[in-house]
Amino acid sequence: MVLAGLLLLVSLVGHSGASGQTNVDTASPRHKRSTSDCAECCEDVCLTVDCIKEAAQISQFLDRNVDPCDNFANFACGNFYKTERIRKDRVLTSVLNSMIDKNNKLMKDVILEEIKPTDRPHQRWPKMYLKSCLDTAQIEKIGLQPYLDTTFAKEWPTLLGSAWKNSANFDIADLNAKYSPEISNPLFKIWVQTNSKNNSFYQIYVGGLGSVGISKEQYFTPRNGTILMAYEKFLRDMAIELGAEPSVAAKDAATIVNMEIALAKINKISTKREENYNEFTVKFVAQNFSFMDLPGTLRATFARVNKIIPDDEKLILWDQNLTYFNSLEEYLNNYTERDIRNLFGFTYARTRTLVTQRMQDIAFEWGKVKLGRQMKQSKFETCYKKTKKAFGFSLSKEFLRRLYSVRDGEKIQQEVSNMVEKVRKMLLEKLDQLSWMKNKTKAAAIEKTEAMASMISYPRRGLEDDVLDMNPHWVSI
Repeated sequence: MVLAGLLLLVSLVGHSGASGQTNVDTASPRHKRSTSDCAECCEDVCLTVDCIKEAAQISQFLDRNVDPCDNFANFACGNFYKTERIRKDRVLTSVLNSMIDKNNKLMKDVILEEIKPTDRPHQRWPKMYLKSCLDTAQIEKIGLQPYLDTTFAKEWPTLLGSAWKNSANFDIADLNAKYSPEISNPLFKIWVQTNSKNNSFYQIYVGGLGSVGISKEQYFTPRNGTILMAYEKFLRDMAIELGAEPSVAAKDAATIVNMEIALAKINKISTKREENYNEFTVKFVAQNFSFMDLPGTLRATFARVNKIIPDDEKLILWDQNLTYFNSLEEYLNNYTERDIRNLFGFTYARTRTLVTQRMQDIAFEWGKVKLGRQMKQSKFETCYKKTKKAFGFSLSKEFLRRLYSVRDGEKIQQEVSNMVEKVRKMLLEKLDQLSWMKNKTKAAAIEKTEAMASMISYPRRGLEDDVLDMNPHWVSI
């Protein structure tokens, strides 16, 4: 997108006259150069296949009848506004959505190909997964039994009803260590990203409000309002479909919504990022938040990818002045073991059981309120998104292979870097030549252009064939 913006700026500066109007003299000699002059006139113009594709796509969005100095947004995207239509399964669209749709078309072509004898495991798996997801008859035949056979279902109090009994030695740490690797911990989430203060290395982050059902803002809407009551109904109907007694499901669903609201209230995230940044060693966290054994949870989670977390490993607790983590123990003390197990049980079921037609109907009714959807997403689109989520790295590699004329990742990165630098150079030249721009404005524009950072990422690890061919733990093939 940075590249697209630079190209657009070059286009704007290059064709604007003193008034900002398009000023092209078709009779001018500079528009009548022969092919032999091409090398001279195009010396600093990127003419690779990928550059031409990118330029053509940007050009489609422009409305050249609009003066960019009057309305830059309409100049840059006017034709897009006139021609793009919002799909019936969406509530909005954008230029980015349009570009994503085009990329998705290529990705879909990859997944829909027949499995070839020469395919490596990571090339076969997404195709097999998609076909299984689209096999509606088989899914309805199997139903929800695979979930009901798991220990997650067998320890969920709502499903057990009167048969559920308190544990002899209940420990919240056991739930954290069991559900976090499944990305189903409602209390906190774990992720890895580049350090917020130094993007040269990656670091483990832990933040409040884990895999909850709605956005933080929605928890602060009226308790008897449309959003929260629809969410409660969704949880209740889901539990009933899984076999819970209706009266038990209704009571427990209401409790869960109240518990999640209480979690949202203690979750404080500052707009000043430095106030959320709390760096500690794993050992320090173990000593100061012993009630939930966060180190044990981290080790259980990263064991899935064969990573060992030592005591001196530094991590970030992403929490304004540690408000959330300091309040979490008191929060847990307000609820019974049954309530807490239900909080985890509903969270896991909500992310794992929306597979049968009836469960999808329940989710769609909730989606109409939550997102304003009026039309169900097609079965293919649903399965495609699941496949992309499950095999993102494998599909990304295939996507890069087919999208770019240069296949090697390092060469792609270098090619794009060169492209950006050529655009920057061209923009600086155009700015320097402008006669209508005031010197103060021109100096500021040049300074900003020179200060633009080119950050083009391509993973150096993780996309190797032997790594991608490792059997994924999150799906059964």
